[in-house]
Amino acid sequence: MYVSAQERPLDALGSGIGGFENTLEDLADDIAPPPGDAVSRLLPPFDPISAGASLGGGAFGMLSPLVGMLGQLLSRLSGGSGGPGGIGGFGGGAHEQYYGNATASSTGDPHLAFSADGTDAHWDSMNGHADLLDSDSFRGGFRISTQTTQPGANGVTYNGSATIATQNGGTAVRLDNAGNATVMQDGRSYALGDGQSFDLGDGERVSRGADGSVEVDERNRFGGSIVTTMRDDGQGVDVNATASGVRLGGDLTEGGRSTGPLPHPHVRPMPRMHAPLPRPYRV
Repeated sequence: MYVSAQERPLDALGSGIGGFENTLEDLADDIAPPPGDAVSRLLPPFDPISAGASLGGGAFGMLSPLVGMLGQLLSRLSGGSGGPGGIGGFGGGAHEQYYGNATASSTGDPHLAFSADGTDAHWDSMNGHADLLDSDSFRGGFRISTQTTQPGANGVTYNGSATIATQNGGTAVRLDNAGNATVMQDGRSYALGDGQSFDLGDGERVSRGADGSVEVDERNRFGGSIVTTMRDDGQGVDVNATASGVRLGGDLTEGGRSTGPLPHPHVRPMPRMHAPLPRPYRV
């Protein structure tokens, strides 16, 4: 049996994307840990999750990270999705499509927009969206959801809150229309103050600007990224996302795709052939 030292799931990456100075662990230093949190956990010597495989140990198990990366590269080169897929947890899966560059938003009361690959769609939806935008191009998945306010006298609603969930739902960043920003990870909740920035692990960073806006920067090992900004506009929460080199799904992408019937191709009529009259029959 292998006994590991105390886990620190919120440790900074140190190297890699950015190398951030602060982690949520720094914020948690002033918060009393829950009972039992100081007990060291038992971990297997080989962690199949971090290795990207669940095929067991041994020599083959040690090669599984290479096998996983090779599979993702083959997926990118295949004619199907056009990019790495199947990395994440609760992405849209088969409903997702690869995009080199895309922008998506839900702003105002709320106006939705999606632009990518020649598509530039705009429409309105005053309802909340449990799956506004998702991606399985990140380990553990990525999903943005919104909840609307109660309709006003004229029936108008706004985004009362917006939440970005990642790492199989274990991490979530939320901003509401009262300006409260919260980071939830591993069952613990932290308030995010202006000017604070934290590494959330797995290539994800959250930061809050001096104006109160919250930015979540999500990146994968293939260079794909989604940068999402949530901002309290005084009545609701505006959400703007910019994606590059990832698969996307969700309500924003569905609204940005043409769902009407394909136009019938113009078919040129065949020329009319005049057959010769039959010759009379003679006895």
